[in-house]
Amino acid sequence: MNRVVLIAFMMALTIVTEAQNQTVLQEELLCKTWLMEKYQEADGKIYLPPAEIKNEYLKYNCDGTMESIEGGLLLKGKWILDESKGTITVTQNANKDYPAKIVTRIILLTEKELVVEGIDAGGDRLILYLRPKK
Repeated sequence: MNRVVLIAFMMALTIVTEAQNQTVLQEELLCKTWLMEKYQEADGKIYLPPAEIKNEYLKYNCDGTMESIEGGLLLKGKWILDESKGTITVTQNANKDYPAKIVTRIILLTEKELVVEGIDAGGDRLILYLRPKK
């Protein structure tokens, strides 16, 4: 009986450790500077970013801080990955023209691609296709 309990405990510990490793892996994958490659609006059409925002970026630092250039403005804040919900929550209070809290849902995260879904300023669904800066 004790042997069964010990084996069950060891299996549970392995599962928890693997889940923690997966979270660390996803956080490590996020920790880079991302550039927008294209975006999809609520109508389903995919567009290339306009020339004036081509150099804008989103940078997730591994210490939980972030920065981005949006509309020519530098935004700084903090980010949290919620593995269970598949979301990234960014908070910032440096610029009153932007929301203090932005939640995006991760659709795809790999070494070479980040696809997130969120709500744009007009309240419409927007999907961003991002690639790491080289």
